[in-house]
Amino acid sequence: MLQMLASSDEQVRPRFNQWLGVLASVLAGEGHELRLRAFSRYQSGHLHDEICRFLPQLIYIDADRFAADVTRHAVEFVGRNHALPVIVGGAYPTAQPDQALSIPGVLAIAIGEPESCVPRFIDARATGDSFEQTPGLWANTGAGVVKNDLASLTQSLDLLPFADRELFDYATHVTRTHSAQVSVCRGCPNRCSYCLNDWLTEIYLGKGPWVRRRSPANICDEIDTLCSRYEQIERLVFVDHAFALDAEWLAQFARVYAGRAGMPFTCHLRANAVDADTVRLLTDAGCAHAVVEVISGSDFIRNEIFDMDTTDRQIERTFRLLEAAGISTTAVNLVGSPYETAVTVEQTLTLNERIDPKHTMTRLFAPLPGTRAEELVQECGWLRGLGEHAFRDNEPLIHMPALPSDEVRAIFDQFNWQARHPRAAGLMRLLDRIPVAPGRSLYDLFVRQPVPNGRLLPADPRAIAVTESDGVIAP
Repeated sequence: MLQMLASSDEQVRPRFNQWLGVLASVLAGEGHELRLRAFSRYQSGHLHDEICRFLPQLIYIDADRFAADVTRHAVEFVGRNHALPVIVGGAYPTAQPDQALSIPGVLAIAIGEPESCVPRFIDARATGDSFEQTPGLWANTGAGVVKNDLASLTQSLDLLPFADRELFDYATHVTRTHSAQVSVCRGCPNRCSYCLNDWLTEIYLGKGPWVRRRSPANICDEIDTLCSRYEQIERLVFVDHAFALDAEWLAQFARVYAGRAGMPFTCHLRANAVDADTVRLLTDAGCAHAVVEVISGSDFIRNEIFDMDTTDRQIERTFRLLEAAGISTTAVNLVGSPYETAVTVEQTLTLNERIDPKHTMTRLFAPLPGTRAEELVQECGWLRGLGEHAFRDNEPLIHMPALPSDEVRAIFDQFNWQARHPRAAGLMRLLDRIPVAPGRSLYDLFVRQPVPNGRLLPADPRAIAVTESDGVIAP
């Protein structure tokens, strides 16, 4: 198994992925021997050495949406030098199936949830049966391309095995973070344009309810297993963005979790679905940290462009309720979104000042392939065409006349300081109104790296924003 990641690191260890981990457990349960190697860049020597060392009969590639190039190079190398069958799964072939299947050397692609089709594909090849009609699989055959319909969704997630973590060298992750990631559901009811969720909802239409949740008892069983295997776990991270969007399930979870696990945890919250009862349940369960998507202080960007259906008032109320409950907060912001301007950046900073989060996480907007946001920037002619390496190197991927990419990069480099020091930021904007020379204000005396047309503070190397590593959010 190969994992293709959009990462700036040339040498990467496997990044835990719930769907891939469940697939690995299913395959291991059927007696297959597995080995996982992660790549962020094409490295033919390392790939060749791994194949020669393990001697696989088949290669399964799980590919990120910004890992198409490294996937293509790897598949072509395997075809030229080892003549092994290759099946590609993950977000990339799910979002762009025709492109993924057209890579020379790809025998088949797995679309959507891989455990519904990959084991059947492998069993059919092992017995000499036809694999071409496997639901969820598109295949290159001697008679041409076969595009099968998707399999029905697994409705009871409790029937799936716990994800294999040893394959991901999870002990190293726990040693480094003292935490473990747990997924409680599949699917999300939101349809944000920067996410692939609406596309997944569409392709699975008629295959059963898209949003499914594990029972609280099943989740606690996995937590018990994790804590017995990794004694250094001190907190949990529930990675699902839909974690608290079902009030009835959340009430059951809070009751069961508090009685069985009771460990501090981090979760995602959506501001338009948080009220006093939600916060009370989270507090009773032991929530210590919540990550909330602010995204932008511009109502137009947040709701008209990204379809978040979330108001400033809801965001402010959410942070106020969490602060009153003693739950630490992280505000997630995007810089350089479609139709971003110096005014909308200022609106985002001002909103962060009002909500005063404990931490901020700021990302450059990246138009993920297959999303409506990507379609928008393509229609506007804003894509820079820099390739996947620009995403890995954290470079702006779009260029807008109102906010060129060089300004976006400068704003991003300095945004975190101002978002993390809102009181100082307010003072600096006041100083900007005090002239000291033609074209210069008192604020300019404090600026080491001026931003064109902007009012942002200089980067402070000591003020490091909250980062996201392997899905775990921590200062």
